[in-house]
Amino acid sequence: MRVSALVLLALAAPAMAFQPSDVPLPEQVPGRVMGFTGTGQATARATATWQDFLAGEGRGWTARFDEVTQAPLRAYGPPIALGRVRSAPEAEAAVMQFLSRNPGLVGVDTKSLQVLSANHNPVNDAWYVDVQQMVDRVPVQDARATFRVRNDTLVQFGSTIAPAPLTAGVPTLSPQDAVDIAIFDGSAPDAEHEVQQTELVYLPVVLDGGLTSRLAWRVRSET
Repeated sequence: MRVSALVLLALAAPAMAFQPSDVPLPEQVPGRVMGFTGTGQATARATATWQDFLAGEGRGWTARFDEVTQAPLRAYGPPIALGRVRSAPEAEAAVMQFLSRNPGLVGVDTKSLQVLSANHNPVNDAWYVDVQQMVDRVPVQDARATFRVRNDTLVQFGSTIAPAPLTAGVPTLSPQDAVDIAIFDGSAPDAEHEVQQTELVYLPVVLDGGLTSRLAWRVRSET
């Protein structure tokens, strides 16, 4: 069995371990619960960034937004020409150039983004490019954007990026401390664990209606 856990490094509070999921994927770690309202969606649509996009390359596009970050969770519309896309490097470059032309469209500028992967799906002849938000070379948990490219055009994208200021910090626990907490306070404390990965991450947290962050260790193991 694979388990995954986050151990918070709160500077002013004791460290806590989350109960891990049976599925070892980052998006399976407990995250934010999102709600959608008419007022919240209208407010997000009215932002200068989205309106500038609609006035330019995004004419005719629509989106559903994260009402806390106001980033588009899923956006789509008439195809946007990206130039030649026949390989992973070309797909990566095309997406990053698109983001450079539309700064802040997914919540942050390109300086805070790192390409994770560019994969081709032969079934629908589409490229899928994933980018990850980074802060001081540390990834932000679940803060990604995905772009779907077909026939040299962008047809859809979505973002779970956290554009709010992320509090820089210094780990208050060692990696081994985090492993011990994750195992002994996790779902299988009596099992023998083989640790697969221990990684420092920023965890976005909603506080008083806004977004802040906590430094955390992400621990993955197999039993």
